[in-house]
Amino acid sequence: MKLSRELLKDDFPLTHKEQLAIKSLLAGFEEYDQASDAFRYPYDKRKNRPLRNLFRVCLNDLNAAVFETSSSLYRIQGLVEYYYEQRSEIERSL
Repeated sequence: MKLSRELLKDDFPLTHKEQLAIKSLLAGFEEYDQASDAFRYPYDKRKNRPLRNLFRVCLNDLNAAVFETSSSLYRIQGLVEYYYEQRSEIERSL
């Protein structure tokens, strides 16, 4: 997000609240799954369950948070793509 904010400057589309929501969701995943393996593999190489402390996940809350976050990220993606398209057109015309 930092790079897109630097690239888009005043055109960065997210509010502070939306940025915090993204950081919060990603921090929640990282808290339980720092290596990004545990949600894919229920057991590690030593036959341990890496998510043994995770008892419940409210799927409605998770769905809402992922939807909100993905919508925000798509808005950033659209502007970044537009920026690079415009830059390419300018460079081609030089």
